[in-house]
Amino acid sequence: MATLKRLQRAVIKNPKSAECNYRYGVACLRQGNPQAGLQALQTALTLESSDPEVYIAIGKAFVAINQLALAERAYRLSIQRLPNHPEPRFLLGRLLLMRNQPIPAASQLRLALDNGGNFDVRNLLIVALERAGDTHGVLHEVEALLELEPHNLEAMRLQARTLQACGRHRAAVATLKSLVQLTGGDV
Repeated sequence: MATLKRLQRAVIKNPKSAECNYRYGVACLRQGNPQAGLQALQTALTLESSDPEVYIAIGKAFVAINQLALAERAYRLSIQRLPNHPEPRFLLGRLLLMRNQPIPAASQLRLALDNGGNFDVRNLLIVALERAGDTHGVLHEVEALLELEPHNLEAMRLQARTLQACGRHRAAVATLKSLVQLTGGDV
């Protein structure tokens, strides 16, 4: 709270500072005040419209107040300015999934993953692919995840289910046997 007050004083002292407004806006979001955060972030944007991080934060603020179309627009503007950064693509993918658009969500999440995305990106991509009914895509991503985390029990369970759905019954049984060995029978 002391940091928020300090940042608020900095904005009052330097109202034309995009950086002060940006920092204050992000702090407001973290403190659960998206309206104040959005106002400060929009001020920062009018002062410095080229910073993609401002668009990311504005998108988060719009999500927090359930203005999803505006959040999507902000994330897309961030991507235009920073096309190889995984965060705005991850956030856009998550938003598209929230809006029940799994195929475009998967597309954005794949791009995020290709640009350095982490396990969260891959896990959300798997969810998007599941919702899109792309069992082969799910299987590919689960196998990639298991290469990085060979004893990820949830991924192994999903692999077994997906192999079964793809008609690869023997492979599904082999995965289940591995799960039984790892868990002592608690599959």
